[in-house]
Amino acid sequence: MADKVMKMPVNYEAEQAMLGSIMMDTNVANDFTTLLREDDFALQQHKQIFLAIYNLIQNNEPVDALTVADKLATSGKIAEAGGMEYIGKLATGIPSTANADKYFEIVKRDSLLRGIIEAGNKISKNAYTAEDANKALDFAEQTVFRISEEKEASKLEPIVEASSEALNKINTMQRGDYVDEGIKTGFKLLDRKIESMKPGALCILAARPSVGKTAFALTVAINAAIRNNKKVAIFSFEMPTVQLVQRMLTTVSQISFKRQKQPGMLNFNETQRLFNAHEALSNSKIYVDDNSGNTPGDIISKCRRMKNTVGLDLVIIDYLQLITLDTKSKAENRQQEVSTMSRQMKLYAKELGVPFLVLSQLSRGTEQRGEEPQLSDLRESGAIEQDADMVMFLHRPKKVENPKSEESKFAASYDDDGDHKFVKMLVAKNRNGETGNVYFDWCGDMQTFKPIDIREMSTAEEKQPAAKLNTEITSVEQMRSDDDAFDDMKMVDDDGQKGTVEIVMDDTATPATIKEEPLDFSDSDGMTFTNNESGDQSINNGDLPF
Repeated sequence: MADKVMKMPVNYEAEQAMLGSIMMDTNVANDFTTLLREDDFALQQHKQIFLAIYNLIQNNEPVDALTVADKLATSGKIAEAGGMEYIGKLATGIPSTANADKYFEIVKRDSLLRGIIEAGNKISKNAYTAEDANKALDFAEQTVFRISEEKEASKLEPIVEASSEALNKINTMQRGDYVDEGIKTGFKLLDRKIESMKPGALCILAARPSVGKTAFALTVAINAAIRNNKKVAIFSFEMPTVQLVQRMLTTVSQISFKRQKQPGMLNFNETQRLFNAHEALSNSKIYVDDNSGNTPGDIISKCRRMKNTVGLDLVIIDYLQLITLDTKSKAENRQQEVSTMSRQMKLYAKELGVPFLVLSQLSRGTEQRGEEPQLSDLRESGAIEQDADMVMFLHRPKKVENPKSEESKFAASYDDDGDHKFVKMLVAKNRNGETGNVYFDWCGDMQTFKPIDIREMSTAEEKQPAAKLNTEITSVEQMRSDDDAFDDMKMVDDDGQKGTVEIVMDDTATPATIKEEPLDFSDSDGMTFTNNESGDQSINNGDLPF
């Protein structure tokens, strides 16, 4: 039996009926023209006729057989479209315009099938000549996705469904049953203000160099992945993966960079804390890509793959100005390129349904003015401001003589050469919540941001009452719950002795402050204490990753 001849999916009669319905009925023309494309029609004559119809509608001109023919004649395309007689037959030969939705369905179905066939041919041809299998796979994914993207043609919908959904959401909030689908930063003072980074949101974190934006973003990743079991993708254009992970180990273990670098400095318990931090990070779902040559197309391709395999909840990009556009997307200048990348990041976030936390450099204007940053300071592009759902600035306030405000007093209390810095976060734009300021104590040596509540600390420098804890700390897993979920806790020292510990919950994503009676801690990095009866010993708080 001879092989069946493969025919290209096409229904010329349906194409004719679709075009005829558009020319005969103004409502059909308004409803369907914007949902169709030139390539939805297989026959060249039909492509030309559709383009003429589309141009007429765009110019708010009437559409019928006569106006379409005139449009084609003036553009010199009448013969290519089949002539005046053929156009007239299309308008008069349709069974009924009432079936236009069915004609549309047939035309779009065949167009999609032809697109899949064409994509398969392109993918096959590229695979034959590709030198890099991964790039060939990326090309295949992008080619297929473009078909899927084009298929999702939208039109204006009645507001009733969206209104009902919004009302249900409000009712759920009022009952206290609402579960925020966004990603929390892990810093309560900040989360109270912004609520969360919403699915599909483009969140910009901008700062001048060395203010701590990478460390802040990594802390957000740690909180999302370890505390809330979220899947996080990090694209690092500035720092290699090992260096990035060392920073995360420092944040989780709270072993300072200084002690890590000095040979033989770490004691047994600090080493154990590092291993516990390693265990916590290893069991998390954080994925890092440090390929500095990644293009926006590479980023979305890898994110799609991750979402389809292990899942994806948050994307972090460090940082925007280091991304290189695809060769075919190159713009006339760098400002246009950054604008293009900003827009692409927003579209990618919306497509994947996850927040993108994108780091960005600030222009030198902030330093030259000596003032806090503004939206106009986003480097190389004002489009970032427009595309972003949220813009946050990290800023180190300038010291002033005779400070009067609480903010300036705090800034003045910090030593410029010390390990700790006073940092102000300005939420300058927030489509889904408040704007305003949040303050942090930033320690670069420990890669730690500790929120500061200026209102509480301005009256007296007293710590908040400690939560009494009496439960035994046994594993990293136990520490993944929220601060509010902690109960009484006991700590076991190296000799198996138990004692009541007091953990000061200080609204920070870093390790809690540990105190024990009758044991007196020294305040050294070694975390040693003196036992009144047995002399110097070490306490193992390695199970406290934050």
